[in-house]
Amino acid sequence: MAYSDAKSAEAVVEITDSGIGISREEEQYLFQKFYRAENPYTRQVAGTGLGLAIAKTIIDQHQGKISVESQPGHGSTFIVRLPLHKSLKPADKAVEPLVLIIDDEKDIARLIKSYIERMGYRTALAHSSQEGLRQAHQLLPDLITLDVMLPDMDGFETIAALKRDSKTRGIPVIFLSIIQDRERGLKLGASAYLTKPIHEEVFQETVRTFLHKTIKPILVVDDDRDFCQLMEQRLVREGFSVETAHDGKEALEKIRQRSYQLILLDKNLPEKSGVEVLLNLRAERLARETPVIVVSGSAPMEDLAHEIEVLGAKKYLSKGLDLQELLAEITRFVRRGEKR
Repeated sequence: MAYSDAKSAEAVVEITDSGIGISREEEQYLFQKFYRAENPYTRQVAGTGLGLAIAKTIIDQHQGKISVESQPGHGSTFIVRLPLHKSLKPADKAVEPLVLIIDDEKDIARLIKSYIERMGYRTALAHSSQEGLRQAHQLLPDLITLDVMLPDMDGFETIAALKRDSKTRGIPVIFLSIIQDRERGLKLGASAYLTKPIHEEVFQETVRTFLHKTIKPILVVDDDRDFCQLMEQRLVREGFSVETAHDGKEALEKIRQRSYQLILLDKNLPEKSGVEVLLNLRAERLARETPVIVVSGSAPMEDLAHEIEVLGAKKYLSKGLDLQELLAEITRFVRRGEKR
């Protein structure tokens, strides 16, 4: 039964069953993870004791409450209360791509900035190589424009440093320079090489091309650093950008800062388990739609696999798979997502 309570401005959902009921002593433990009622009948039914804990977490994230009214032998009624809002806030607009402009000539940098902002994109400025590397690492822009002639370190050394850093190596770089050394720039990993003076239309078309091609990185979350390193090496070889995290807390911190095209998540993690990460994930604006593949060193139990799917994971894979098979599963999944 569902209805609205005008006095408390809440939507109320009541779900009643005709089961064996719950004692008052057990009610206080009912919404704890992995709790199963001390009753021989419940022990005959398969389950992990996560269902109600998951429900409570989701309801809490919507500023709601869940309670139970029950009497042994007479069934139970679960009551969910969610706040009503007279007007819904408009959904957050998608954040426009960010372009980092690294150029020591301030007038030129401002000109490039005006070209990019006329396209509707955001910009950040850096007037030296070191400042550019610092901002690239902190801001993780969608695209970088880079001058060759910089005061502290030239553009060729700068792009080499960007490509050495696992956080920035996947960011496309466009060289803008009076120096004509296109072949060297492309060899070092530049996506394009344009010479000054800049032709606005050509420049804007180049920027648009690479921003539309921008692929978000894959986040690999596992406390086994060797596994993370191996997956990163193999996925980068397949053309993906990869970031890593080694516990649940670090993973959530990264997820709050940027969006990913896929999260590869170990079930058993320190700080916060994979299940706890999944519980928190859907509350994060940047991660609500991010697909998650859960991996585990132990053989997946049917009940746990189901609980993980309920939490939003798209797939459950065993580390017992051959590495090539595991990698193939991941790449097939991502490629399917790209085609959609």
